[in-house]
Amino acid sequence: MKNLLKQLGLTSGELSKLLFVHESTIRSWLHRGRNPKTSHYIYFQAMENCIQNFKSTDRDTLEKDLEDFAKDALEEKRSKTIRELKINLERGQLQLEKLLKKQEQAFLRWHVSQKISDYLPEGYTTDEHTATWSNWIGKKSRLKLKELLLERKHLEQRLLTLETAISYWEKN
Repeated sequence: MKNLLKQLGLTSGELSKLLFVHESTIRSWLHRGRNPKTSHYIYFQAMENCIQNFKSTDRDTLEKDLEDFAKDALEEKRSKTIRELKINLERGQLQLEKLLKKQEQAFLRWHVSQKISDYLPEGYTTDEHTATWSNWIGKKSRLKLKELLLERKHLEQRLLTLETAISYWEKN
């Protein structure tokens, strides 16, 4: 009985369901080395006969069925993965659009800070307050542009990774 269970990879719980006995009964038989009742022995004999009559054609049929199942499962996973990647790509592209708008805003702020004095009437261009404001906004804008540039590079890299992954999954 031990060898049969081991050969089939059955647990005592699985066997107990076949024989309509409690799992502890099976464990007791195994532990004490007792033989099951004659009414239960028929099942063991049937399993041994099944094992002896197992043919390679049975294995081939089962393997084909499993391969078909695996293909279906892989196709489902592939489709799901592509959908998720495309959703993430779309979200990333929207983030990039927002980022580019922020970047354009920061460029305009910097430009205004540098050129405002060219558009002010005489007397205002030398105003210390205007110069201080221009310097302050210019520095602030440059810092923001640096941050946005780093964020943009990171986001573009992520988008490229997503595009590559989509391409890979669509080919396979």
